[in-house]
Amino acid sequence: GATARTMLARGPAGVLLLPGAPAPIGAVAVLFDGGEPALAALALAARLASALARPLRLLVPLELPDPAEVERRAGDALAGLEVAVETRRVPRDGLGPALAVAGRRCALLVLPADAADAADAAAAALRLVEALDTPVLVLR
Repeated sequence: GATARTMLARGPAGVLLLPGAPAPIGAVAVLFDGGEPALAALALAARLASALARPLRLLVPLELPDPAEVERRAGDALAGLEVAVETRRVPRDGLGPALAVAGRRCALLVLPADAADAADAAAAALRLVEALDTPVLVLR
């Protein structure tokens, strides 16, 4: 708990949190809001999904001003990659439970994070690992 929180808050790049049980085989999911950190997370998630021959599950927050535009931006970023993409819109309010539902049966959940919300991201990621039994990769 405490070590993972410290690494998530102060780590130089990203932290991979693993559940106690083996991860299910499924999609590689990524939370994508269209921002620069999310673009980096999307690129990594897409490469992993392609390498694992798994679909990419794009999780787009509902409350964005233009979720359709964010989905188009993701499509542009993924152009030319050989990966099947499934998109799900998730509510930002209560994002933890929504991610828990959308992230079930995923091989990996990739979350972008920035320095401003590192402590919140750490706590949320730890809760997700416990709820999902799925590895969670938090990028910085």
